[in-house]
Amino acid sequence: MVVVEPLRIICIVGESEFFFHPSMAVIRIKEIKSGKNDQMINAMGLCDGQRLLDCTLGLATDAIVASYILGPKGFVLGIESSPLVASIVQIGLQKSYKKTSHDVLNAMSRIKVFKGDHRITLEELPDNSFDVVYFDPMFRIPMSKSSGINALRPLADHRPITNRVLDSALRVASKRVVVKENRWGNELEKLGFKYIEGGKNSSVRYGIMFKDG
Repeated sequence: MVVVEPLRIICIVGESEFFFHPSMAVIRIKEIKSGKNDQMINAMGLCDGQRLLDCTLGLATDAIVASYILGPKGFVLGIESSPLVASIVQIGLQKSYKKTSHDVLNAMSRIKVFKGDHRITLEELPDNSFDVVYFDPMFRIPMSKSSGINALRPLADHRPITNRVLDSALRVASKRVVVKENRWGNELEKLGFKYIEGGKNSSVRYGIMFKDG
């Protein structure tokens, strides 16, 4: 069931409620401003003005943080396979939120949402059309403390990333491909990632494939 309220849209699936809010992105951007490192940004190697393709947009938390780093000259395209999730997030990204800084709101407004299957889209995109291609697939082992992700889980695409998808991503990326996984998974090793960042003192880790090999 979808409920439209004055300030938000909610999708109710069983006992779970899915809605958009930039809360975690706000916290992460605030930490970046204070001088702390963001593990995802480090893994992507992002800098001002670059182009990012987020193949698994979801709640758009990572896309918002990346958009903030890329700045007004940068570009973020987020692909979301669920039309319902894509619509809720697309509308949410264009709204203003109380106690949210202009930097965060501007980062949100710069994100373009594309409803589609990233497997098909990647095959249609030109070579080197983005600097970085990013995947945050639904974790096989749930992180039960994340209520937002748990609400998204029934609506998400649970198909795993394949080597064919990675080959397409490497063709599209001019610099690197990054895949996120929780530290208890083993998908990165199965996919042949040689460089993995994080995991020891963090709940997540990032597999990185560089375009130059």
